[in-house]
Amino acid sequence: MIFTQITPEWLAAIEAKAQSELGITLSGNEGTASKDGITIGWVYDPDDQTLTVGDTGHPWYVPESKIEKELTALVESAQPNGETA
Repeated sequence: MIFTQITPEWLAAIEAKAQSELGITLSGNEGTASKDGITIGWVYDPDDQTLTVGDTGHPWYVPESKIEKELTALVESAQPNGETA
């Protein structure tokens, strides 16, 4: 999934929410993180202000659509007023 118009401030808010609400540490412009058998990867391009994030591994009983829905909700809930993904 690719999110656009992600400012550095918005990214910082996403990182903070991921840590406080999910217990997942996201830091830096790219990487991977795992929790409960689910691994996500991300790449942030500060020049284009795009955040590409996705599931890179999960248990068979967790649908990818559920992971995508939760990632989208996380990004949108961290959104500063007036900005859109």
